[in-house]
Amino acid sequence: MNCWHRERPAHSTLRCARAGHDLPLLVRPGASECMTLAAQGTALGMLPHIRVEEAEVRLLPNDLLVLYTDGITDANSPQGKSYGAERLRAAVCSAANVSAQQLCDSVFEQVAAFQIESVQYDDMAVLAVKWMGA
Repeated sequence: MNCWHRERPAHSTLRCARAGHDLPLLVRPGASECMTLAAQGTALGMLPHIRVEEAEVRLLPNDLLVLYTDGITDANSPQGKSYGAERLRAAVCSAANVSAQQLCDSVFEQVAAFQIESVQYDDMAVLAVKWMGA
């Protein structure tokens, strides 16, 4: 694991755009909130001209931003059911008061338990970033 230190930004506003990827989640442990950041956008590379909308949210101390690939939500059970966005949201929201590493570990453990021994056919990645405040 690589760690690095960076100067903290002067403000705590997150501005993001989405180009066809799954919707990121923002967890606010202090407010017991778990929200989807829903900017609209066309998948990169699909059309010659794309439309991308920006979303902006003010970050609070201990907020967790969770990004993931569709390999997580598309993971299949032995019965052929997808793990899905709602199951992922529940897993992320229930792990709100843990570290970013513990949240990622928890998601992977829950997906593995859901899949049992099903073949994984797509990449799986989860990135959780905890905002410590400015």
